[in-house]
Amino acid sequence: MLRGRITLLVIPQEGGKTFEVKIPRAVVGLLALLGLVVVGLLALGGYTYNQSHRLAEKVVRLEREKVMLEEEAGQIQQLEQVLLRLQKNNRQLHAILGESVGLESTQESGLSPAHQELYISASARLRWGRINTLPTLWPVRGVIKREFSKDFPGVLISAPPRSLVRASGSGWVVRAGFDLKLGYVVELDHDSGITSLYGYNADLLAEVGDYVAKGQPIALSGRSGEAPYPALYYLVRENGEARSPRTYRLWL
Repeated sequence: MLRGRITLLVIPQEGGKTFEVKIPRAVVGLLALLGLVVVGLLALGGYTYNQSHRLAEKVVRLEREKVMLEEEAGQIQQLEQVLLRLQKNNRQLHAILGESVGLESTQESGLSPAHQELYISASARLRWGRINTLPTLWPVRGVIKREFSKDFPGVLISAPPRSLVRASGSGWVVRAGFDLKLGYVVELDHDSGITSLYGYNADLLAEVGDYVAKGQPIALSGRSGEAPYPALYYLVRENGEARSPRTYRLWL
């Protein structure tokens, strides 16, 4: 079938000599086969290019989705931390309001009037939106060296000398001066029977009769009175009875 030749005649339109070209059939078949191979390779190349382009777009899309998922995972972790803080604050609020001992059902719980009275001022304060007067702010940055107990009605916070001592809640300065035992001391009245006291200071920044806002500096920490080392003696009383300052510590 591939034997013989194929004759091609080239005839000019305007006349002239006619050319005759004889091509073997095997060459024609080979050229046709090569043409088919070229067309097939071009088609395969186009398909491969399209596939690679699609895969590249998919990779870009997956990368964007990965970034979005990482951001969402970070937001979820932040929300989990916020939830844990809120749960902790909620437990501390319950402690302040006395819900753990049944403040809302004092008659059914059988609490004594003195025990019920312990939580009234804090409960009323929160109910009427006077949270700024609650001594919830920690007064100084430092390490607690001695915790609240029956024998020690406050907490002892070790702090670098002349650190700012801030009011743990808004209130009136009812005491500011030197005490042989507490050294330079400031006492605030937060109304509703709650007071806070700050002792062992190196210097005072507030005077009796001043009204200080929550977080306002009222003294500089140090070592005065019977302080064993540079520290702050911090005491909270409610209705005349000392209470652990940690009970009010909602925000660190």
